[in-house]
Amino acid sequence: MKIKIAVLEKDKIYLERFVSSFSNKYFDKVELYSFTDMDIALETVRESRIDIFIASEAFDIASDEIPKKCVFAYFVESKDIESYKDCSVICKFQRLDIIYKQILGLYAEVMENIAGIKRNIDSNMAIVTFVSASGGTGSSTVAAAYATRLANQGKRVLYLNFEKYGHSGLFFTGEGKSSLSDIVYTVKSKKGNVMLKLESSIDVSPNGVYFLESCNNSMDAMEINEEDIETILNGLRALNSYDVLVLDIDFSLDGKEKLLLKYSDRVVFVSDGTDNSNLKFDRLYDVLLILQQNDVMILNKSVMVYNRFKNNVSKTTQKDINVIGMIPKYAAVNNEQLVGEISNMTFFDNII
Repeated sequence: MKIKIAVLEKDKIYLERFVSSFSNKYFDKVELYSFTDMDIALETVRESRIDIFIASEAFDIASDEIPKKCVFAYFVESKDIESYKDCSVICKFQRLDIIYKQILGLYAEVMENIAGIKRNIDSNMAIVTFVSASGGTGSSTVAAAYATRLANQGKRVLYLNFEKYGHSGLFFTGEGKSSLSDIVYTVKSKKGNVMLKLESSIDVSPNGVYFLESCNNSMDAMEINEEDIETILNGLRALNSYDVLVLDIDFSLDGKEKLLLKYSDRVVFVSDGTDNSNLKFDRLYDVLLILQQNDVMILNKSVMVYNRFKNNVSKTTQKDINVIGMIPKYAAVNNEQLVGEISNMTFFDNII
């Protein structure tokens, strides 16, 4: 089903260029109507069941002239404007994909959700989860490096950080304004379409990694439960847009973390080889071994990566887990440089 969009703009040159470019890029997703006359535009909006109506700030649109099921926003010239005449806004001087995502975001808020989104049997999205039995091992850095390597290989990879205090902005930046908090609100309020909200909120970094900005505050991340995880994962499967989903999570065998481990195709444990990290992993391994006997299959799909490994200090675990790579300690590099260096390591290709 195509989204029907009406655009009212006085600048004829801009309107022609916008309609031509937007229609060509999203011909399979939108049905676009363009106007320079307000009366004709409003008549079409009322009679043609337009989904989204966007009008230049040069026009004064009365709210009672817009049908209830039609989403309205003003086209404005500055990215710094957050609202205009108490209405939503979209900056017209930005990339087409950003404009499209903002349109989707507005539409998702009013469109009814797909009740009980089913797992898309045609979705081949693999889920690779990075986790550590102890803090401070750099598991997030390794996860970001893996996502970067996949993107460099031409894969469509989505990085999601579900850590309570994690922040995807440490590794990836984009131009979007949405975050995981917006998804959490949509899921919990049961208002709007989760799948469209996901599509409109996911950003892409300059190096080609798709990501969702972390929650605005840690309380939002803590409120995510198993049902919410099911809804989010099913929404991503329904999109069928990504080859690999890279998850970055806190370790727990309770709640949503256990569910994410269950759904993962591969679990990558990250350790730094210190006595403390090895002891914690060894104790965890014994628990996972018991759970394995109760059909909680985590160990059989787990591998180990050592990060910040020092040959004369660090040690590997004696437990039966496949160690696929060792990353040395890098000095005097920022996050971007570190992720870039680690992403060059070929052992990542053995994860899936």
